[in-house]
Amino acid sequence: MQILSYVDEPIKISIRIKKDKKTGVKTVEYVIHGPNKVPEWHRLYDEKYQSWGTYERKLSLEDGTRVTVIVYRFYHPERKKTYSILPFFISPYQRHINKVIEDCIIKYIRDGQSLESIARIPSPTERTIAGWIRKFIYGLDKRLKKFELFLSTRIPAHRVATRPLSTVREKLDYLLDKASKIIGSHYIGTYGIISYIFQIIATQNPEL
Repeated sequence: MQILSYVDEPIKISIRIKKDKKTGVKTVEYVIHGPNKVPEWHRLYDEKYQSWGTYERKLSLEDGTRVTVIVYRFYHPERKKTYSILPFFISPYQRHINKVIEDCIIKYIRDGQSLESIARIPSPTERTIAGWIRKFIYGLDKRLKKFELFLSTRIPAHRVATRPLSTVREKLDYLLDKASKIIGSHYIGTYGIISYIFQIIATQNPEL
């Protein structure tokens, strides 16, 4: 099980020098340490749990730089479950940060670019981008509903769409527009709007 945890500062990257035992060649590895505490909004925040070590995720940033994210875990003895605390700017099982995924989705759906023009060498490939787009479209209506619930309960001045949103592009534009207004420009360029949307949605119904 994963718990998204908001990070209120820009990505901080440290350097780790690795030496190959056989060749003696040294390489530079960029490391990001993720959050190590259950966020206050989650239902497990005040419950007792045990630290359960860490694991590493290899990810690509926008400029193609490969980084290692240290993900912290804990074990909940009553529920007999292990939880991973993910920084909100990455998604489970993906090899790129959310900002890369977001850029590809926007270029395809809103800007009308082809998969071929969006793909990069060596990654993301056309097949990977197509998978991101399918997954995003499949869950778009559900996310819109949860995001509207957040807006209606937390933002008194919020008004729902004046007309039905019929196309994927209309739904994407509406979601991004509403999110950008409540989030502002604070680190959006670093993390992407979708990261904030996913985190907001996660707070609506924390999974156990």
